[in-house]
Amino acid sequence: MPYGSDPFSSPGNWLKGNLHTHSTQSDGDLAPDAVVNWYADRGYDFLAITDHRIRTIVDPPAGDRLTLIPSMEFDLWEEVTGFEFHVLGIGIKSIDESLRGESLRKTVGEIKNDGGLSILAHPYWHGLTTDVVLNCDGLDGMEVFNSTCEDMNGKGESGYLWDSLLDGGMDLLGFAVDDAHWRRDDSGKAWIMARANDNSLDAIVDAVSQGRFYSTQGPEIHEFTVAQNGAHVRCSPVNEIRFLSQRNLGQRVRSDGDLLEAADYSFRGREKYVRVVCIDEDGKTAWSNPIAAPNPEGGADAR
Repeated sequence: MPYGSDPFSSPGNWLKGNLHTHSTQSDGDLAPDAVVNWYADRGYDFLAITDHRIRTIVDPPAGDRLTLIPSMEFDLWEEVTGFEFHVLGIGIKSIDESLRGESLRKTVGEIKNDGGLSILAHPYWHGLTTDVVLNCDGLDGMEVFNSTCEDMNGKGESGYLWDSLLDGGMDLLGFAVDDAHWRRDDSGKAWIMARANDNSLDAIVDAVSQGRFYSTQGPEIHEFTVAQNGAHVRCSPVNEIRFLSQRNLGQRVRSDGDLLEAADYSFRGREKYVRVVCIDEDGKTAWSNPIAAPNPEGGADAR
């Protein structure tokens, strides 16, 4: 499966975490200790403080199980297109500071060489297009939802770009995050649920890197499977389930009165992948990662 491991049938426990937030070390309004305490008090299992251009190191609260993942937000600039954009380096080992204005390829390579995961941050908010991102070797994922950007101007959801890049052949994981700066209602709004054997740093980073997680604002995905002829999802009660694939492929399943707890999608035979989106009565959403769809002959569809 080119898009990562199946979290729903994997051994381990579900752990809740946020991979994008800020402190006073860059442009956040809370000190690092206060940020850590906020998430620890609300039962999070792991957290990445991603201050701009600096790796913020802080100890977890005494006696708390919160695992802190050393991370940073890199500020990039693409000279050819004139695009400014940001990339998260999650789980970096030794990079303590970064410069403004490096290229996407160079930064992703530096993150990878330092043992980290690279995640494209709030691409819709930055107005990124496929030609900027496509074929960037080593990029691990992108934010499908960013709470701060959604609150600022409604540009927090980047599913269209994700589908375009998947259609173009990139194997990208999708992340929902807070990006909290503590100046607006942007904390605790979106997170990932990772399936890991324990809450150690290595186990969490391995689960995330292998795609053993889903993203959510509250709804739960209990099962998401792909067989020869279609896909099946089972979830907490929701109002709508969307099966998404490239271009005009996919299906929208809506409640006809009773809330939905499962749905099926029959392949048309041209799907390269399928991912699922579950939306509850309050408009809160859960996003799966994509799974490669088998073609009618039983092999992976050419990408």
